[in-house]
Amino acid sequence: MVGFAVVVSIFAYRGRLPRWLPTTGGMDKVGHFLIFGAIAFFADGALRYRPLTRRTPWPRLAPLLVWVPVAIDEWAQRFSPHRSSDLADLAADTLGIALGAWLSHAIDRRLGRARTP
Repeated sequence: MVGFAVVVSIFAYRGRLPRWLPTTGGMDKVGHFLIFGAIAFFADGALRYRPLTRRTPWPRLAPLLVWVPVAIDEWAQRFSPHRSSDLADLAADTLGIALGAWLSHAIDRRLGRARTP
């Protein structure tokens, strides 16, 4: 998923996205939500729901590790002639990351495997 997101981003910065791929509107937001939600889902599980501090289970490391580069990229898009920076995209990314991380933990907790320190 990370590789897919990086390749799509490289193509977008070069202005070479396929014309059939939505770049604005509702479907674009759905894409942001799904791609980064999936990355957070797998990253949170891979990092075993590791929190940033031992005192509290939130915030967790994986969602933050996913969100920071996404937020930086969204800001950097302002400086590209082929990209557009949009707070709605960042909101879709953030919601996808939060839901993906929550869903990953909820599934493992349901299966009895999740261990939050």
